[in-house]
Amino acid sequence: MHKLILLCPLFLSLIVFSCSKDDDPTIATATILASEGLDELSLGLSGSEVKSKLGDNYFEISTSAGNNLLSYQMDYDAVGLALNMGTADEDANIDNLTVSSITITAPFKGTTPEGIGIGNSKQEVESTYPNPEILEFWNTYEYEGISYAFNDSDEVIRIFVFD
Repeated sequence: MHKLILLCPLFLSLIVFSCSKDDDPTIATATILASEGLDELSLGLSGSEVKSKLGDNYFEISTSAGNNLLSYQMDYDAVGLALNMGTADEDANIDNLTVSSITITAPFKGTTPEGIGIGNSKQEVESTYPNPEILEFWNTYEYEGISYAFNDSDEVIRIFVFD
């Protein structure tokens, strides 16, 4: 009986922590839409709207963009999403900024409507989306509203969605 009592708090804590919004399996498998974002997280959402969908478990990154401005980003590493929140002054509140682009990496499992996602081969991308603009320096194929970056094994390691 004592063992059961000790295991109950552990079990309950696992349930609570495994169900946080940013670990939501729904967002981790959302459809990737060129020029739009994800079917559940679109470009143009405010930081507060993002938090209502994904929760508060993110890293806020701000880097100098010159002219006393900072470039803001919300990183939800648990689901493989980095949301570029645009450029603003150093006193900006991320809740009031809007998603201008989305960078998708592992462990994100979603795909485009055509089935392309993290881990697909360069050949699969080429056959699904012919005639890319090739950015050789970054080993990236760019199309209207979306780009795919490849590793040395020619597998998709990053997808960038923009307007």
